[in-house]
Amino acid sequence: MRDLAFVGFLMAFLALGFKRPFIFVLAYAYVDIVAPQRLSYWMLNAVPVSLIVFGLAFLGWMIADDKKDMRVSFRQGVMALLFAYCAYTTSVADFPIEAEGKWGWVWKALVFAMFLPLTLRTKLRIESLALMMV
Repeated sequence: MRDLAFVGFLMAFLALGFKRPFIFVLAYAYVDIVAPQRLSYWMLNAVPVSLIVFGLAFLGWMIADDKKDMRVSFRQGVMALLFAYCAYTTSVADFPIEAEGKWGWVWKALVFAMFLPLTLRTKLRIESLALMMV
């Protein structure tokens, strides 16, 4: 029953995202914070929910979002350098397979942190993400 509630809420949230693509970013924040795939017993366990929602958020941004006020900042460049450094140190680690498993969440967080400023351009979007996190 709990699995049906998680799947139903997530599907309703994603359905709203097709109307307003920014809601996919909020859905990714929900999936990242609550992690319904870990709380589920059988329906969401084998599904890469984070990857699917991030892909929808990125496609929604690419297709439907207005990019006229988009700016790439110095901070995003620093995060890209940190991402490259993490990838390099993981590949030359003494145990690269274990290091990749351990640092997998860092790569995902860095990619989303580089993507988030491209979508958070208005006060309404910033407040909605803050509300979602609370």
